[in-house]
Amino acid sequence: MDIAGKVAVVTGGSAGIGLAIAKALADAGAGAIVIGDIDDTKGEAAVAGIIDKGAKSVYKHTDVSNADKVRALYEEAVNNFGQVDIAFNNAGIMLGEPGWPDVGIEQVGRVVKINLLGVMYGTRVAVDVMSKTGGGIVINTASPAGFGPMPNDPMYSSTKAAIINFSFSCVTLQASHNIRVNTIMPGVTDTAILNKSGDGNAPAEWLQPLLGMINILTVEDIAKGAIDVIEDDSRVGEALSIENPAETGGEVGYIRLKDNTAFHERALGR
Repeated sequence: MDIAGKVAVVTGGSAGIGLAIAKALADAGAGAIVIGDIDDTKGEAAVAGIIDKGAKSVYKHTDVSNADKVRALYEEAVNNFGQVDIAFNNAGIMLGEPGWPDVGIEQVGRVVKINLLGVMYGTRVAVDVMSKTGGGIVINTASPAGFGPMPNDPMYSSTKAAIINFSFSCVTLQASHNIRVNTIMPGVTDTAILNKSGDGNAPAEWLQPLLGMINILTVEDIAKGAIDVIEDDSRVGEALSIENPAETGGEVGYIRLKDNTAFHERALGR
């Protein structure tokens, strides 16, 4: 996809990976970027920064765990810019403290709703909107944690595993709706979610040993991988694992994973 002139919706776009991707889209020539988030102050600041880069932008307060709010986000995009070509379902949270199993049951549900239902809602609404203008691309943010257990935060790793499976399962949308669905899986990245794994001021104790072993990725590392996926029309039904430098000889590693089951190959028409 040629990003020039395209319209994008980015959830969790007021900071961190979402904001970095929104800025990267603006740098690549996107015509307009709609930011969905719950932090209104940061959301409006994000819009101002995107406009400074030459793209149009608006902010919409959006709780992605609420289907009506997700619909309203896309309505905002269509009402302002006529279409949506790129959907980036990025909003997500961790349990925080106390961890599993001491966390309150309400927080368990909140993580599942935001991380998983938010992605499913965003993808579902994007299908309706994109179908009216010829298709597009959906990228869902998962994590390498989706491939292994996280005893202190099983909600996070389980929802990320489900996002990977969900995105693989959406491969048929390319043939039926001309919509490519892919996943990015950032390694440990320097964002606010690190501190939110703990008490909000510092990472959780259980995460500290890992942080001492790796070089933490930057949000720009993640944005680069996402832009590559958007621009390459051959990439569909993929999960891009973005690896930490210490694990890849000092350089950021990009590993393309694909569900190669017989069903997946048939779905692609191969």
